[in-house]
Amino acid sequence: MASSSFKSISNHKWAYDVFVNFGGDNNVKSFVDHLFSDFKRKGIRAFRDDEKLHIGEDRSQQVYRAIEQSSYESKFIDMISKHIFNELNDGPLHVGVNLVGVHFRAEQMNLLHFAEASEVHMIGICGVWGIGKTSIAKAVYNRLYVHFEGCSFCEDIKGFVKMHGGMIQLQRQIIEDITKADMKIRSVGEGSSVMKRIMASKQVLVILDEIDQLDQLEALAGAHCWFGPGSLIVITGEDRQLLLGHGVEKIYDVELLNDDEAMELLSLYAFKQKHPKEDFTWLSKQVVQYVKGHPLALKVLGCFLFGKTVHEWESELDRLHRHHIDDMQGLISRYSSKKKQKVV
Repeated sequence: MASSSFKSISNHKWAYDVFVNFGGDNNVKSFVDHLFSDFKRKGIRAFRDDEKLHIGEDRSQQVYRAIEQSSYESKFIDMISKHIFNELNDGPLHVGVNLVGVHFRAEQMNLLHFAEASEVHMIGICGVWGIGKTSIAKAVYNRLYVHFEGCSFCEDIKGFVKMHGGMIQLQRQIIEDITKADMKIRSVGEGSSVMKRIMASKQVLVILDEIDQLDQLEALAGAHCWFGPGSLIVITGEDRQLLLGHGVEKIYDVELLNDDEAMELLSLYAFKQKHPKEDFTWLSKQVVQYVKGHPLALKVLGCFLFGKTVHEWESELDRLHRHHIDDMQGLISRYSSKKKQKVV
């Protein structure tokens, strides 16, 4: 099989993106049939060597012309290698363990078509604290990064700014991720100028995780014109209006886990298996009902309840109902601190 990436790195217009040459073995033919079906779904133009000849045309002439009209082989091989590496190594970013619903939600967003776009797109991923926005963004990054010339993932910007202050280091991170070069930046304004200069001609994927202030957006993704054609900027955060006001064109709202997903996640942490132990089924359902599908709360409660007896579960549920906490962040903080106290 000879081919290249889905886009040309020059302005040449190819007749085909992929040229496929294969033998007559039935197993190979079956594989190629599935391959071409997938190419069609993804909008990839492909030539297969069993296509009918044009009247009066020699097969060798048609095949050579198809090869000439198909885009760069080495680049496609590089993309396949990166994809295999991604599959074997869980991608360049470690998403996490005991993932329930994360990859499904990332797939539902169907962002692959943005890798084929000619315009710059900014999209948002919104949801309450602890719902899994960062994990979904990492899963999105792992799915898409091979399709872009440069990529950068800035994790927990809100937390970083709170701990370290300023935006210069984050600007440097993006610049270094894209250029692979260390650049000295003395001010946010200088950083913005450098970012615009180096990225305006590149198709890049930039993910800005946990944005909560306008100045963060202005410093890291000031405008669509900062980025080259086909670039995709993904921004996660809790404030929909902040993202909309900055020109984010589409926002994906992260939904809470359904009951089955919530039960599986709780069980993975409380019992180290996908389903609750028989004596704990009813109690587990009570926890799921109380938490209402909030992933981080389920993880924290599952860790806290791990190894406890039925009586201890009943006592903890009784405390939860007597001191109901509407704020999930408060509940998570409470049980995280209780877990630490137990360890100490």
